[in-house]
Amino acid sequence: MNGLEGLYDGREQTLAKHEVLRRYLQRFAFIIGSWSQSITYVDCYSGPWDERSEEFADTSFGIAIEQLRAAKRDLGMEIRLRCFFIERNKEACRKLENFVSRFDDIEIETRNADFENSISDILKFVRADSKTFPFFLIDPKGWSIPLDVIRPLLECQPGEVLITFMLEFIRRFVEHPEPVIQRTFDALYGETGIAKKFRDLRGDARDDALLHEYLQRVKRAGGFELASSSLVLHPQKARKHFNLVYLTRHHRGIEVFKEAEKAAMQAMESARAAAAQRRRQSGGQMEFLDAEDMHNDTYFNGLRVRHLSSISDKLMRLLQTHSELMYDDLWACGLESPLIWPTDISAQMLKWRDSKVIAMHGMKASERVPKTRSQHRVSLVGGAGA
Repeated sequence: MNGLEGLYDGREQTLAKHEVLRRYLQRFAFIIGSWSQSITYVDCYSGPWDERSEEFADTSFGIAIEQLRAAKRDLGMEIRLRCFFIERNKEACRKLENFVSRFDDIEIETRNADFENSISDILKFVRADSKTFPFFLIDPKGWSIPLDVIRPLLECQPGEVLITFMLEFIRRFVEHPEPVIQRTFDALYGETGIAKKFRDLRGDARDDALLHEYLQRVKRAGGFELASSSLVLHPQKARKHFNLVYLTRHHRGIEVFKEAEKAAMQAMESARAAAAQRRRQSGGQMEFLDAEDMHNDTYFNGLRVRHLSSISDKLMRLLQTHSELMYDDLWACGLESPLIWPTDISAQMLKWRDSKVIAMHGMKASERVPKTRSQHRVSLVGGAGA
């Protein structure tokens, strides 16, 4: 797969995360680079960790450098490329510094420091170029980053942010009795006693609430108009592992992020299938079918069906409380959830319209599907509360 075969064996969850990052940055760098004089990429937990590629192709900083330089080359424009990398481990930072020293077409600064103590350095670097558009990757090895710590980065305008939300660990601490853990949990959301909101929930309902609450809080903290999320499954079990929370101020960013998520989910399931086959074969089991032919994707498909149903209910509740809504608002609300894509939202609208549940307004006679940024509006047939 794109020359990455074997690099992610045993860490398929990292492959899924890196596929989202790779595919998103590919489009991000090209789109932003077509109009902005400068792009700044900030990796708050750079690594490298557990890398296998000598060229660091399986690291977030290696992916970023590759995609930024490719966009500049393809655009043929004089874009200033800037990177700020932070890594607390001395040996990992040494590897990072040796690698980035070979690039003379990017302004790169590194810090061997804790992220939480580097906020002012990050902001100084970003603000040194008044024309730059920054992208922040916040991908910690731990599970909790205080909201108040990352708030200054979230507030940068312009700017976009991608945060790893470690659901696998966060869900464990909702009812943890230790005061230190409780305070850490509170700091993640920026509110004392926040865990009580989730204690009566179980299973998927709790997972959804944990993610939704976090997404809304980081969205508000940075004054973002739009937010979205993707999901990464455990590489060996039918279980959710972590989410990626994406923040932007433009509809185009959501579209590109969701395109990246959809492609990454295909790569993730292929990698999980291969991992399952390796485990079976290590036990002496012979198989004559491809890994993907043997793969049980029931769990993934079930999650997607559940999210589709949940979003349908959520959008209907919105329509029932408003006489009319902009399609943009329904679209943005639906795409905050993982495993939901723009075609799902338009398909739901068409289903409701054909069933005469809703009416669409502001569309030309030649337009069958509602579009964002087109002043298209939606209302329930019979009005709110119908």
